Amino acid sequence: LSECPRRDWRLGERIVRNLAFSEGNWRAGRWWVPMSYAFVHLDEEHRMGNVIALLPHASRVHGAFGGLWVPIFLGGAATGALDRWGKQFQATRKLSGAVAVKGLVPEPLEGAAHAVDRLTRRVAGWIAPTITRSTVYVGASAGVWALLGVSMCLTLESIADLLLELSSTRGNPSRRGDASTHGVGFAIASHALSAYAVGRQAWTTAADIAKGAQGPVDHAGHLDGFLFGLGAYSVLRLAQRGGRRQRIVAGVLASRRTW
Repeated sequence: LSECPRRDWRLGERIVRNLAFSEGNWRAGRWWVPMSYAFVHLDEEHRMGNVIALLPHASRVHGAFGGLWVPIFLGGAATGALDRWGKQFQATRKLSGAVAVKGLVPEPLEGAAHAVDRLTRRVAGWIAPTITRSTVYVGASAGVWALLGVSMCLTLESIADLLLELSSTRGNPSRRGDASTHGVGFAIASHALSAYAVGRQAWTTAADIAKGAQGPVDHAGHLDGFLFGLGAYSVLRLAQRGGRRQRIVAGVLASRRTW
């Protein structure tokens, strides 16, 4: 949007109206904006930041589920865009946090400050829907967070597989202390560190929403995308296991017919 030629700001207006997400665009029947907004960015820095975050996680998810990384990305983006309650909750916390007085007054006045802050939160809750209705959302972050959620689940899955491999190695006296055992231990530590970093990032995002962190970042949309990714991973793995079970049953039945 910031790159639109100065002589034609109407181009930027058309992009916002037809591709960016807002409640007005959604209610106007532009059904595609919960996904198309993921391809609109404020500037080159915003775009490149999302691309850099997207590539490794998209590659990881593609390795496990193939081309399904695309609907996971789009589904996370749409979930982040359409969660009206999450956006209003974040806006309420931002408004009330910006004028909170508790902690800024002497201890004898903390009771009164708490009452004032409670009233402020109530007023902010009335104002928040107006703010979210007029807010325009752009960026691929929610979709990237969906892939991040799937990627974290795959990392935990890898840790479980490596632990099984390590336990089987320990049960084999001939392999104790060999180089492969040390390699498995290093891989477990590396995956565990990666999973911890992602989990901490998600926890920090939730904390930022709760404390009303200021700034233009849609933390609620990020968390929505992450939760969508966790759900997508669970559904896809269950579907894969169900498919394998059906193939096993079909194979057993086919072998019985040959008897």
